Amino acid sequence: MTVDSRILVNKVPVLTLWAAAVAERQGYDWEESLSLGRAVALLTTQNKGEHSGEYEKASEEGQHPRRPSADSPQFVELCGRNVPINRSGKSTRAMSSGKEVRPDEVQSYLADAFGDELAPVLKAMRKLARSFSKDDLQVKAIGLFEVFSPKSGNKGFLDIAKIAQG
Repeated sequence: MTVDSRILVNKVPVLTLWAAAVAERQGYDWEESLSLGRAVALLTTQNKGEHSGEYEKASEEGQHPRRPSADSPQFVELCGRNVPINRSGKSTRAMSSGKEVRPDEVQSYLADAFGDELAPVLKAMRKLARSFSKDDLQVKAIGLFEVFSPKSGNKGFLDIAKIAQG
């Protein structure tokens, strides 16, 4: 899977892991970060699919603006996305299609995608995220991702050295 410092991987798990590293830098614990990171990737994929015509946009016909109710989702901004969340007790979980995004499932997804390279990629992403203030990282996160991410949605090469360079 590795060629020098390059890893053959799909773009979506790279975004998931990067958004999780960004969330962690923003102060979320790792389980919360995994949940939020996955939601960012899902929202981004959906948004790009709608713009390209691959996915149909949800119909807004007949919908009227509603006042937020006690059970309406809350949102956090992460990597330029408004991520719906559920806060229960001290924990925050992202919501996707009305369900909480489970950190254990995200961890398994990332382990499958990156294999043995998950730890070094995460280490490089955490280092890059820490090299920015929280505010700067929120603004620059997606631009940074576009610099180091694989160039296609299908499998492409992720260069760990490129992540480390920022």
